[in-house]
Amino acid sequence: MVDEFPHEISIYYSERVQDEGGGWENKWRLLKEAIAAHVQPISGQQYYFAQQLRNPVVMDVYIPFDPAIKPQMRIVHRGIPMMIEAVLNQGGMDEIMLLKCRREKE
Repeated sequence: MVDEFPHEISIYYSERVQDEGGGWENKWRLLKEAIAAHVQPISGQQYYFAQQLRNPVVMDVYIPFDPAIKPQMRIVHRGIPMMIEAVLNQGGMDEIMLLKCRREKE
């Protein structure tokens, strides 16, 4: 039997909080952890075309449908943070979502 979602990811959202100096900063807060996922690097040709874009997508992440997940959140898979660039409802049936992700700038 093949496991449809063999990986695990955590999802974070950005929250604006006041810092110690009275200013504001963005902090990442955990939304959900240990979400079953299928994490798949994009193919070579897709990667070539993605590099032509300003924010290239390097990873496709499939998860069970969850309307709380939005673009500009981030996932962490095996300690690697990736920004969610797009959220697609696969087949339009509210069963599986495709997250188009890019590596965060170091």
